[in-house]
Amino acid sequence: MKDGEVEQSYPGQAAAGKVEIIPADTPAGAALSEAEALNKALTENKFTDAVLSVQELSYDPEQSSWTIRLIGGMNNEEYSIQVEDGEAGLGQ
Repeated sequence: MKDGEVEQSYPGQAAAGKVEIIPADTPAGAALSEAEALNKALTENKFTDAVLSVQELSYDPEQSSWTIRLIGGMNNEEYSIQVEDGEAGLGQ
């Protein structure tokens, strides 16, 4: 199997051509980084789908809160979560 190729067997098999790790960003004025806000959203909520994709992750400095939109990979259910920005490490 070549990098980036997907086999059509069940279960599906694939090989990554390239994996890039992007450092977590902390917007100006925010206490939480993107990764910390997402972690709070995932750990403080229950989901009917175990496979989730992030559709939006944005910080609103006027409200001092994060908006996180997720979509279920199996059922396509959409989740919209507000996370209050606060001290890093809260809820962990």
